[in-house]
Parts: sequence; C-alpha cells; structure tokens
Amino acid sequence: GFGQLENDEQKKSQVDILIAKLQRRKKKMTEQQKEHFNDIAGDNPEEFIRKVKEMPSNKAVNYIQDRKAAFEVFNSYTHTARPKVLSLHEDRVYKHTRGYGKSTKPEDYLEEFKKFVLDNMNKIAALDVVCKRPKELTRAELKSLKLELDRNEFTEKMLNTAWKQMTNEDITADIISFIRQQALGGALISHETRIKNAVAKVKDTHPGLNAVQIKWLDRIEVQLFRSQVKYRRTSKFKENYY
Repeated sequence: GFGQLENDEQKKSQVDILIAKLQRRKKKMTEQQKEHFNDIAGDNPEEFIRKVKEMPSNKAVNYIQDRKAAFEVFNSYTHTARPKVLSLHEDRVYKHTRGYGKSTKPEDYLEEFKKFVLDNMNKIAALDVVCKRPKELTRAELKSLKLELDRNEFTEKMLNTAWKQMTNEDITADIISFIRQQALGGALISHETRIKNAVAKVKDTHPGLNAVQIKWLDRIEVQLFRSQVKYRRTSKFKENYY
C-alpha cells in the first residue's frame, strides 16, 4: 500500500515500483486473471499501465488506490506449487468428500449464496436487474456479474452440483435462474426448460410461420441448448426466455 506518503518524489517512486511489478506479473497472468483485473480496474493491464504512466503522481496514487481490489484479486489467483508428501506406504482411501467453496455441505453453500445475493442486492447493480428487470441485462453486465460471483466462489457448476446433491434433481440451471430462485423463491427452472418454453412462445405468438421458418426455429433451439451465450444474443428469445 501507499500509506502516508509525504511528497511527490515518494509517491512517484511507489508508483514506479508498482508499475514495474505489474509489468513483470502481467506476462504470467492467465486469461482468467486478466478478465478479473479488467473487470475491477476497468482496463486491461497494458492500458492500466499506460494511463498510470501519463498521470501526475498525486492522481496516479488515487487512481491505483481506487482500484486496489484488482491487485488483491490478482494475488488471490496466483497459483503456487502444492507441497508434495512422499511416503513409502501403499495409498489407501479412507474418506471421500466434496467441498463447496468455504462450505462442506451443499445446503450450507446454497445458503451462503442466498445470503450473498440478498446482502448485495443494493451494492451490485446487476443483481437488482436480474431480479427486477432481467430482460434489460446486457451481456457485459452478465459477464461482470459472473466474475464477481466467481471471486466469491459462486459458479454455475458448483451451484448446480450443490443443488443436485441436496435435492436429487438432475437439472442444469444458469446463474440467473439461481439468483432469482434464491432471491425471489419459487422453483428452479432448468436452462433446457426455459429454452423450450421460449421457442414454444415464439411459435405461439407467430401462428403464420411456414414450414421452413418452423424448421429453422427447431434448428436454433438445438443450438441454444448447446450455448446459452448465443441464446442471449437474440433479443426475441431473450424476451421470451425471461
């Protein structure tokens, strides 16, 4: 940290040190680390460095301090080698457990997720949009929200795993469905069911579709099952999806 720096020379020295560290570290950053850095800092590492270099020392210090969380995330994603335990004894499995973030039980993990959503509804704008105006959510907002949740160890994969373990329901839901289900209550609807309902609604609201158009809708439906990103790029399906 910068602490209580007394003069411009000290500030410039600290800024130069940080830039030098970031220059070295960015070469080893994974794509995931870069995505998180960009999401928090608002710039990729190269653009961040360029901007800071062009700023006066006072402004650079404030600019960096306002985005210090980006560096904390980078440090948290630094992979260190795990210690290796050497033994001459035969391997034997005594117990097998699945971890859920900081929790060991799926119900605790889902409860933590619910608490996070409710506690941050007024802090993370995208959460409020998901619950109140999901049709207005942009792809950029969704990506940023997923990164924020990932930083708190909440992912679609882990949420689905925890849900299946707790309920024995073999469904796969997206992050938006989990947020709405935990914040608003009600049943969890699978991604596949939402797609089927949306395509069916498009057909029902356009009874004049010919055989070729219906065939194309069916093809689109198959593609949507494979990629929910493509799904949300189509405004008509996005409207019916929610």
